[in-house]
Amino acid sequence: MKRSLGKTYWFDLLVTDLERAKAFYSALLGWKFQKLMRAEILNYWMIALDGEFIGGLKMRRTEKKEGDVPLIYFYVDQLGAKIQKAQDLGAALEGERVDMGLNRGCFQCLRDPDHNLIALWARG
Repeated sequence: MKRSLGKTYWFDLLVTDLERAKAFYSALLGWKFQKLMRAEILNYWMIALDGEFIGGLKMRRTEKKEGDVPLIYFYVDQLGAKIQKAQDLGAALEGERVDMGLNRGCFQCLRDPDHNLIALWARG
C-alpha cells in the first residue's frame, strides 16, 4: 500500500474476546488474521484485507471505560518533528514513543486539543 502523509495508516480495535472478535469481523467484513510474532506484544492479531495489513485486534487489559474508541494511526514523514509540532499546537503526549523493530516503523500516541487519542506513525 502506498502511504500518503496524513492518511490513516493503521487502526487498533480493543476487544475482550479475541476469538469472538475474529469470528465476527471475518464473517462481517471478510477480514483475515495473523498473530503478531513478538513476545513483548501478546494477544495481538493483525488484520488483513485483500492481502494487505490494515489494522489490528488487541486484547483489552482493563474493562472498557467511557471514551474508549479505536486508536487510529496517521502516517507522517518524520515522527520527531511531527511530535514537536503536535505539542506546539496544543497536543499532549500519551505514553512513550514505541519502536516496533524489524523495520516496521515507530509511533507516538497523543491527545489532540480536544483530548482525542490518536497516534502518529513513521517508517523510522
